[in-house]
Amino acid sequence: MSSGNISSLEFLAQNHHIMFKDVLLTCSYSPFKEISHQDFKNKYQAITSIGAISKGLKELFNLYLLTSFLLKEESGQPSWAESFLTDTLDVKKYLGLSLGSTKMGSWCSVPVIFTGNNTAGIRLFIIGLLDEKLEYYMIPEWAQPILSDTLLQAVEKAKQMATSFVQPVGKKFFLCFPLTIPGKTVQFKDISLGLPLALGFTRILTARPVTTKLVATGGIEADGTITKIGHLDKKIMGAELRFDGLLYPFANDVVQKEKKPVLIPVSNFKQAWMFFSLYSEKHKEKLSLLSNIIQDPKLFAENIGNLPAEWITWIQNERSIDKTLYKVINNPSLFFIFTSNFEKIVDGYLLDKGKAISKLIKQNVLDQLSNVSPVATLKWCSANLSLANHLGCIEDASKWKNYGLGLTKKVLQADMEIVVTFYNHALVFNHNRFFFHKNLSDELTGLLKFLESQYKQKCDFGCTTDLLTGRFYGTIMQNVAFCGPGYIEESENLSQKACKALGKGTTPEFKDEWKRHLSYITFARLDAGNFVKAEESLKAYLEINILENILIQPVELDPWGYALLARFFCQVKDHPIRKKYYQWIGPRLDSIKMDTHPWQLFAYNTGQIAYSLGHIDEAITMMIKSIDICLSDHLGPSIHVMSLLPISMLANYRKETKKNFEIDFTRWEKDIKTSAKNLDADHFNFLKESDFQTVLKEVRKYPERIFPFTYR
Repeated sequence: MSSGNISSLEFLAQNHHIMFKDVLLTCSYSPFKEISHQDFKNKYQAITSIGAISKGLKELFNLYLLTSFLLKEESGQPSWAESFLTDTLDVKKYLGLSLGSTKMGSWCSVPVIFTGNNTAGIRLFIIGLLDEKLEYYMIPEWAQPILSDTLLQAVEKAKQMATSFVQPVGKKFFLCFPLTIPGKTVQFKDISLGLPLALGFTRILTARPVTTKLVATGGIEADGTITKIGHLDKKIMGAELRFDGLLYPFANDVVQKEKKPVLIPVSNFKQAWMFFSLYSEKHKEKLSLLSNIIQDPKLFAENIGNLPAEWITWIQNERSIDKTLYKVINNPSLFFIFTSNFEKIVDGYLLDKGKAISKLIKQNVLDQLSNVSPVATLKWCSANLSLANHLGCIEDASKWKNYGLGLTKKVLQADMEIVVTFYNHALVFNHNRFFFHKNLSDELTGLLKFLESQYKQKCDFGCTTDLLTGRFYGTIMQNVAFCGPGYIEESENLSQKACKALGKGTTPEFKDEWKRHLSYITFARLDAGNFVKAEESLKAYLEINILENILIQPVELDPWGYALLARFFCQVKDHPIRKKYYQWIGPRLDSIKMDTHPWQLFAYNTGQIAYSLGHIDEAITMMIKSIDICLSDHLGPSIHVMSLLPISMLANYRKETKKNFEIDFTRWEKDIKTSAKNLDADHFNFLKESDFQTVLKEVRKYPERIFPFTYR
């Protein structure tokens, strides 16, 4: 509702009757806002005593005030509003029950497009959901003469559709009426209010907020089928000024699609409810895409990743795409496109979206696909393994690794790249389990030899870039670096090989590929205490000439950039700009969204910097932040156990503060030991051998022994 109140209405009533009526019909303004009881009473009497205003318009004014009260505007109602309406208006005449009873119910308004005299306009229907049985069936007596029998049947079908869709618990009663001038002759005939009212009934039954930026038109049957309507061209024109999108029956043919509103054809109620549930200002440009994706398997395979994660989850839970998805997975070429796009999403670290897409295909379906589409199925397993690795979910990762291993020999005959990529992720899975072993299996050693021989031929021919070989080198480099600083020379050698094969210095188009290996070698150099070379690779990763540049010029940092800087300045305690770095990052901490890996490492290292500079409370705050991220429900055991790092520091820091912080060592110990059961038993055997305080002391003193390389 707009900012006007009853004073604005009085002005319109005296000077612009047409505008006054329009405000009432659209339920604009907030009549009770910012006015005293007596002033409101005076304004009301002034409006109702204007002789030029018809009796019908005055009745509409009364109905408008009641409606405004029922809809409970966001600004709230003054305490005197109920008593004024009860004392002044014949509430039971309009609603069939007392105002006190209506307060126990839920209310909403539903815009409906009606046509007439070669034009179209928006009218509001008001819906109430009550526990109290009414004296009449749904439609107040005053409204029954103005609604045609056909329209009343449409209202009944809309109610039946909504109740069968939601299946509410307990006995509920609906009240429904148009915001209009009461009369004795039919005003509304169009069955096209069926769909919008069904949406309104469903909205109020589910108590779910839905958008006001979409409007719907269409007939509806009790089974949810949306039926064809007339005058759609006029209704499109009627919607274009106020709404972003118009839902209309799929059975109607639309010749020309205007830019606004977005026209969305729907064939059943479930589809319509989907659009109203999912729409948001943030993603409104994706409405047409969603409309097309749920109908077209090829578009679905190519574009599912362009939908927001919450949309993907919703349509999966509501089974809105079962038929389309069935066509995708039963077409090997479409399934391959689908899995390739899923892989890109995971590689791009869009983890929420990746999790949503991962749930689209069930295990029993995958068993069938492995025989029909083994190549795409292994790619699906590989991407899911990568996703589980990112999230530190050991159980899921183990499942995908074991499933994929059963397909590698078969797929190797068709696509070596997919097999090598899968083994890359399988090696990372070992790291996530904290199983650090330098030697490769015979199968991986054989693959590496083949790739190196093939790569040598490419180099001899003048092509020094080979993404597949470079990625494999990079993963093997990580495998070696996790084994400790004693292997720094081998790590350096493998890092150089990876960067060369990935196009560093020759192929800027592949910068994202080789740049991440600059971060890996920086971590390895920090582990080895080679701070000079670590600073070189850190600057190369951040694409700056001197570290001071991050303080004096805008540098866009990704999460790993932040994590690297914090780790660097945490370890290099005598760096000349260390204090300036903390002064630079400190004011930014509240605005940085820290919710997943590697932000727990950033918080842990930043906390240590803060402590070393005398900022005790800030240090404790960052350690608690790190613990919260580590033990988050949406992350897995690999990340959970990393909470040992901040907890070990917190055990010391808390002795030096007078402030109270929420600390729960008992719960944290339990969570860590439970998570460690899913990881390498030998690596975490120390948790069983010592009491928790001794464990924390050991981690605090020798963190690199438990959390090497990129794990701290």
